[in-house]
Amino acid sequence: MPINVVWFIVDHRLTKNCCVMLNEMFDTYDCVHSVGDIPKGLDGAVVVVHGESCFDKVIRLNRAIAPLRWVLIVLLGDETHMFDVGGVHHENKKLWLQEPVPGVYEADRYILDGWTFGCKRADVPKDLALFFGGQDTHQRRKECVNALRDQFDWDVVMVLSKGYTLGVGREEYFRMMSRAKFVPCPCGPSSPDSARPWEALQCGAIPILDSRGGYEGLHEVTGNFWSLVLGEHPLPVVADWSAFPHQFKTEWLPNYEVLRDKCLSWWQRYLANWHDWLEKDIKCLTKT
Repeated sequence: MPINVVWFIVDHRLTKNCCVMLNEMFDTYDCVHSVGDIPKGLDGAVVVVHGESCFDKVIRLNRAIAPLRWVLIVLLGDETHMFDVGGVHHENKKLWLQEPVPGVYEADRYILDGWTFGCKRADVPKDLALFFGGQDTHQRRKECVNALRDQFDWDVVMVLSKGYTLGVGREEYFRMMSRAKFVPCPCGPSSPDSARPWEALQCGAIPILDSRGGYEGLHEVTGNFWSLVLGEHPLPVVADWSAFPHQFKTEWLPNYEVLRDKCLSWWQRYLANWHDWLEKDIKCLTKT
C-alpha cells in the first residue's frame, strides 16, 4: 500500500537541507505526497512538520491529526527549539525528532541533519589529513578554527566563508571532503549537529564531532547529545578544541586506517537501519 506523506502547512514538498536525507528515504518507498492540510479520509499518514516555521501551529496540528487512526510525525528544522514538542497529542503516534535537546525533548527516534543536496564522494586521492570549509560565526567554531590555524602545512586545508554556501562551490567542497581523511565538525549555532558530519561520511572521510552545542543555556541539558542520537558509535568526539591538535596527532591520525574502517562500516549499518525505520514504525502503528 502507498504511504501517505503530508508536508504540513506548506505549499510544496520541502527541499531544505534538513529534508534531503529524509526525502531520499521517502523516494525508496511507494509514497504519495501532499502539501498543506491533511487530506480527508486518510486512515493514517506520515506528517512532516518544519518546526521553526510551525512553532505556533501546535493546536492546528493536533486538530489536523485527530481524525487519523495512526500518525508518524517527523519534526525537523527547529534549530531554535521553539516548537512545543510535548504539546503534540495523539493516542496512536510515533515521533521522529531532529536536533533534540537531551533531557528536554523526547521522541521515538532521533534523526540527523543529514547531508546537503548533491553530496557524493569524488574519485580523488586521500591526500589531505584535515579539511574544514565553513563559517566561524560562534564561539565553538572560533575555537575550532583557532586550533586548526596553527596546524597549516601541505596536508591541512581550511577555507573560511562569510556566509552559508558562500565559500568554495558545492562540487569543489565535496571534492575537498573526498580528499580529506578527517573533517572537523564544530557544532551548529544551536545544536552539536550539522550537515558536515554526514557529508564527510558520504565522502569517505571521518568526521570529528563536537561534544557541545549552542543550546546550552537555553535549556537544562541532562544527557549526551551523540549518545542520544547515535547510540554507540566509533566517531571521534572533541570536548576541548584547544586540545584537539595533540589528540589528533597522537591518537587519531596514527590509527587512521583502523578508525576509517570502523567509522565507514558503522555508517553503512546506520543507513541500512535508518532506511528500515519507516517500514518498521508504520507496521507498529497500523497493528494498534
